[in-house]
Amino acid sequence: MKKIFVILVTAIMISTAGSVAASDVSLYSSIRMGTWWESYSEEQVGGTEPDSDLNWDLQSNSRFGATFKGDTFSGVVEIGLKGPGDANDVYTRKIYGTYNFGGIELLVGQTYTPVDDAYSGQVWDADLALEGFGDLQPGRKPMIQLTFDALKVAFISPDADGAADTTVDVTIPTLEASYTFDLNHFAIDLYGGYATYEEKGMDVDSYILAVGARADLDPVYLKTKVSLGQNLGNYGGIDSASRNGLDEFDAANGEDADSFGIVGIVGFLVNDKTNFEAGIGYSEDERDALDDDAIAYYLQAKINITKGFRIIPEVGYLDYGEDETGAEEGDVTYFGAQWRIDL
Repeated sequence: MKKIFVILVTAIMISTAGSVAASDVSLYSSIRMGTWWESYSEEQVGGTEPDSDLNWDLQSNSRFGATFKGDTFSGVVEIGLKGPGDANDVYTRKIYGTYNFGGIELLVGQTYTPVDDAYSGQVWDADLALEGFGDLQPGRKPMIQLTFDALKVAFISPDADGAADTTVDVTIPTLEASYTFDLNHFAIDLYGGYATYEEKGMDVDSYILAVGARADLDPVYLKTKVSLGQNLGNYGGIDSASRNGLDEFDAANGEDADSFGIVGIVGFLVNDKTNFEAGIGYSEDERDALDDDAIAYYLQAKINITKGFRIIPEVGYLDYGEDETGAEEGDVTYFGAQWRIDL
């Protein structure tokens, strides 16, 4: 994989080297190191006693990439770099090209979907950003996307659970859209997604609806987002903190699963070197009169040592609540810092 990427980037750079005026090529990287002390309850480690450990490792979302910009065409190639010994230590994060028609931009390739718009700056667990704890982030997927100013509409590779099974029929791509109302110091974001497939004669329909609001009241900023969903476990790429199946369609009883999430963020810009941020997220999945919830909190300081070098101390707590039987699922407490150099 490493050799393939090097060859790919080299080939692209050679192909554009003769026409730099038409296409500017830039390389970039982001090296992220997590240094954490983590305490897990006995339920989280599957034992009879809690466990605390040092987590001192390269984050799996460290990356290296190249951007290509021309008058009408542009593109990005980006790989992720995991720590030594990790499976697939080099992997594709983004690879896409865009063409600008003049007011309309066409994107072809793999990148973040319109619904994937993290509000939180939480950095623990490879920049968790409250994913699964109130926020929904489908991730980076292959797609064809059209951007009309503040509106994005994407036709995305359908990767719902079971889509590769011979008993499953997929007839349309996953559909997503987002729209932003920019009101100077305030903004409202709208998100929607829909995925469907048929399995053994039953339609499994999944959807996401979310609305977010952001306020820039320098030096304070505020963010909140509310999300609703159906059968998110079948949507593809959606992480649920509970992971008990209550976010998936119940084929045996023909019951849909309903999900709710909310996040709240408050930040304070001390100066151009430092800002503080606190966040909270809550999620709940419900199906067949059973429910499962989870909640997370964090507090951090972003400290810019110099241009391109940042240290982010953070402390947080994640409570996985109770499962559908009422049994405790445990919690995680952590503190430490992310060390980040962007080149």
